[in-house]
Amino acid sequence: MSDEALFVNDIIEATRDGIIKAYQCTECNEMGVSVQALCKQCGNNKLNIKEISNVGKVVTYTIQTVAPDPFVNEVPYAWVIVELEDKIRITGWIPFISSKEQLSIGQKVKLVKSYKPGMVFEKLSE
Repeated sequence: MSDEALFVNDIIEATRDGIIKAYQCTECNEMGVSVQALCKQCGNNKLNIKEISNVGKVVTYTIQTVAPDPFVNEVPYAWVIVELEDKIRITGWIPFISSKEQLSIGQKVKLVKSYKPGMVFEKLSE
């Protein structure tokens, strides 16, 4: 298995354990969570994987009542964009959200350990 495949597997496994890992450039320190071979900022091909905060705030969301196959038994839920404490934005979902009264922009959330697909968040009390 290539180094790149090992990195991707490491990131996926960490997510299932409620841990977020990001790529960090060895030249300019730019970080990102997308699978990448080069730094999006400077083009450097030497990237390290670093554990980052799994806590952030909801930037925006939509409530899903019709979902693709992997989520068909999970509706309704909120599909969210979260800005992590490290200022990186990622997408994920929060189960059991069926109305806008149950979630607000700026809500503090945390990635949780889950066997379900994607990045599963839960609301935190302020």
